[in-house]
Amino acid sequence: MKHSSTLLSVALASLLYLTGCDMLQDKLNKPPKGSVDAVISCIDDNAHKKDMLDEEFISEQCVKKHQRFSKEDPTSQCSASVSPKVDEDTVIRLSAKCVNTTNRIVTAFGAAIDVENLPVEGAASEATATGTAKGWSKVIKIMPKESFDWVEVVIEKDWPDEVTQSLPYCSAKPEEICKTWYITGYSYLNPNI
Repeated sequence: MKHSSTLLSVALASLLYLTGCDMLQDKLNKPPKGSVDAVISCIDDNAHKKDMLDEEFISEQCVKKHQRFSKEDPTSQCSASVSPKVDEDTVIRLSAKCVNTTNRIVTAFGAAIDVENLPVEGAASEATATGTAKGWSKVIKIMPKESFDWVEVVIEKDWPDEVTQSLPYCSAKPEEICKTWYITGYSYLNPNI
């Protein structure tokens, strides 16, 4: 038993010598993934690339690398303008009522639109279907208690001709071709302060 602990000590000492104490210390002191500190460390680690990549790109990539994901809705009592369009992008634009109710920094969010009661081509009866389109916002920074009022999700989707921008919401006219939307999740960083 004493022999194996001696071998372990020698192996650990050799590893420290080969890798260098500074490198091991850096690994032990790395901030946790999902934290603002991890993003700042990533930006600092990649600062030497500023001649080839602009700062905004480096920052965005570091956020994407270190952000976490939640399937929850980070808002309460949220509303949005929803514009499904034929031959154009579908846009979900959040209103000022949408507020980050978490204690996290929201870095992106996913949203979806359903268009219900679409006629099914070639069906013998009056069968209907639901069309769905999902997408993600660009990288954003919404602090706790801040509004999402300027954030939008742009989705490429080929809708059938029956889909127009002026579709009613399904809550108002569920028997017609109608639209509804929802948040599918969000990405975030912990402030770790």
